[in-house]
Amino acid sequence: MAKSTGSGAVAILKIAVILFILFLGLTDIMKGGKLGNITNPFAIESLTNNNVGEVKAKDLSMFFGVIEVLCAAFLFVAMFVDLKGITPVISLIILIIWAVRTVLVSFIWHTLSKNPKIGDVFSWLVILMLQIVVLTALWVTNPKKS
Repeated sequence: MAKSTGSGAVAILKIAVILFILFLGLTDIMKGGKLGNITNPFAIESLTNNNVGEVKAKDLSMFFGVIEVLCAAFLFVAMFVDLKGITPVISLIILIIWAVRTVLVSFIWHTLSKNPKIGDVFSWLVILMLQIVVLTALWVTNPKKS
């Protein structure tokens, strides 16, 4: 059996996360979180069903969309260009941004009702777990400071 260092898998994971964040950001900017007739579960568009107004939800969607596109662009450039000591710092900032986004989307803005149906709970858990998978991938692929 050949010995594998896993560097190829980490590179694929990094590319997948970059593309995910890029497309999520573009979706937030262009469609306000809508994917055709489908609601993007990661998007911030459904804030209107809580205590955030529709205009504020669109502003937040645009804001996070721009931040996500910038984060994806940085992560992509950092794959090919040595940015000296700033890469680990900015990668850590991106990790923190995603952690804050996860808390906001999953616990502050998209809370469950007082009497949720089991399907609602499962949908919320799936979205939360996907957010955690992306957060973990950002952590695993974060370059360590030497």
